[in-house]
Amino acid sequence: MKYITTLAVDVFGPDEGHHQIKHVTAKNIELINAFIKVHQDISVVQRNFEHRTDYYKETKQLPVFIKPLKDITINGGTKFTFECIIDGVEPINVTWLKDKTFISSLTHDIQYERGLATLSLIDVQKDDSAYYTCRA
Repeated sequence: MKYITTLAVDVFGPDEGHHQIKHVTAKNIELINAFIKVHQDISVVQRNFEHRTDYYKETKQLPVFIKPLKDITINGGTKFTFECIIDGVEPINVTWLKDKTFISSLTHDIQYERGLATLSLIDVQKDDSAYYTCRA
């Protein structure tokens, strides 16, 4: 601190230099207190999340399908999106199957966000006719 004070006096003069240091020190204290508050808030969130995760691991609650898939007939050459609404503890691992074979997200438009799982078929063709399953 002595070096900063000396530098401030050299730059701003003897009267103004000490005032500038007090101003900078006060701002640093405000900033440090803000960081401490954020750190405390993050710690509380982490503890709550860890408790919630441990609770659900203990109870072993599986995801529940709020809106499961339904049988449907789709016209060829159209776009169609299958939707499932899933309730459960995140992260939920969602997979899609076509006639009991896993569908890759590399070849299909598969999305999952906040409980909504979707599988989109862009250009439905006859060979898309199958039994589709959403697993969570």
